[in-house]
Order: sequence, then structure tokens, then C-alpha cells
Amino acid sequence: KNKSDIKSYRPVSLLPTLGKILEKLLLERLNHHLRRNNLQHPNQYGFRTNRSTEEAILDLLDKINSAKNSNQHALMISLDIKGAFDHLQYTSIKNSLDNLKYHSNTLETLTDILSNRKVAINTSQGPATWNQQQGYPLSRFLEPGGRRSAPARLASRGAPAGICR
Repeated sequence: KNKSDIKSYRPVSLLPTLGKILEKLLLERLNHHLRRNNLQHPNQYGFRTNRSTEEAILDLLDKINSAKNSNQHALMISLDIKGAFDHLQYTSIKNSLDNLKYHSNTLETLTDILSNRKVAINTSQGPATWNQQQGYPLSRFLEPGGRRSAPARLASRGAPAGICR
């Protein structure tokens, strides 16, 4: 990365210990709700207990070999969304959790925690502020759509069965 470009740097955020504990408890409750109600897509490997990137790679290789053995084509599309955490829409996350019929008191607490998280620094041009979306326990849970995986979003929009992997 370019050392003279300010975008190459992120501030270190030191969060209060009690806040981290609260977020970890909320994260565990959210995960429990998803597991108990079977709301996680079977092809979602990230951020899941007993799932790993190795398992995702093995599944991918199995699909490629299966296509190869039956003289079919295999295509993989991989996306890396630059600054994804910096552009999270918390209203859409809240709406997704509402659709999951999640407990309203926990949902309100989560919304309060995620709202208006800002970083402020003094620069030679004056104070600079921006939203801080990374570096806290809930950040690993959150993605656009409230952790609903891309395969689940594609399937819900009518994509063919073999495409949602």
C-alpha cells in the first residue's frame, strides 16, 4: 500500500472491556437464534462454528471435479468488496433481523450499539471524523443483509439451484 495515502491507514480503536463483553453476549445470542431456527445457509462457511475455509475449498474442489467428470463446465465468481465494513447500512441489518423474528429488546440493544460509532482525530486541516465499523466483536457477524449469505440472497431471488454455492 502507498504509505503516503491516508486511506492506507486505519485507526486503532480501544473499546471498553464491558462493551466488548456485551457485544460478545449479543453475538452469542444471535448465533444461537440462527442455529436454533436453522436460518444459516448450508453453503455459508464464514463466521460459523465448526465450519472453515478449508471445508469451503474442499467443497469447491468437489464441485469442480464433479463438473469435470460429467463433461460440464465449472465457473466460480469471487468478490472482494473494497471497504465493505465501511459502508454497512445498519437499517438494512435491523430490517433483516426484524424479518428473522428476533427478540425486540436484543434488537434494540444491538441497534443502539451500532448507531453513531465514530472515530475523530485532529489533523493539520482540522478535525476529521468517520464511521468506525471494524474492530469490535459484532463486526465479524455483520455483513450487508445481517449475515445472510450471498448464496441465500441469490436463491431467494430465483437463481438456479446449482448456482447458489
